[in-house]
Amino acid sequence: MFFASDSPTGHDWLTPLVGRFQTYGASNTWWIFPSFTFSSSTHGWENDLHPIVYLGRSEDSSHTVVAPFFWDFANSKNRTTVGFPLYWRFADTADQSVIQVAANTVYVQKRVVGGIDWQFHLVPLFSYGESPTGYFWNVLFGLAGYTRDGVSAQVRALWVPFDVGGAPPPAQAATR
Repeated sequence: MFFASDSPTGHDWLTPLVGRFQTYGASNTWWIFPSFTFSSSTHGWENDLHPIVYLGRSEDSSHTVVAPFFWDFANSKNRTTVGFPLYWRFADTADQSVIQVAANTVYVQKRVVGGIDWQFHLVPLFSYGESPTGYFWNVLFGLAGYTRDGVSAQVRALWVPFDVGGAPPPAQAATR
């Protein structure tokens, strides 16, 4: 069994085990039994083993998928990576923000006026973070902790905040 097709724009052929589909100067795709595809075009390429592995690049975007455990999608503006179920990372280059979860750790970063604000949490035991104007640390979600933001400072004991220096802390420091 064999199929072939010719036209001024391309050439295709197909057998029960292999096929090739070509558009002259634009794209080329190979199919191999049972479910492999290898494609290339003027914009990029893609190689797939359906329904498990998907790899490719198109212009400024790329993707890697090994279903159902690993996904990675990237372009010039952001990147999303998931290593299910223990690793999740979302990054945005426009504002330099990152949210990353790995097992029981959480890392959060974002650009703020004056620099980078970041936090690290070892859930549920400990948290630490810094901003351009100060820093904080917590034990057991604020059972005990300390926050310094500019000239203001706050201590937490049994989740109750006590101001210990300077002006009262801004609302954002109280949420940490």
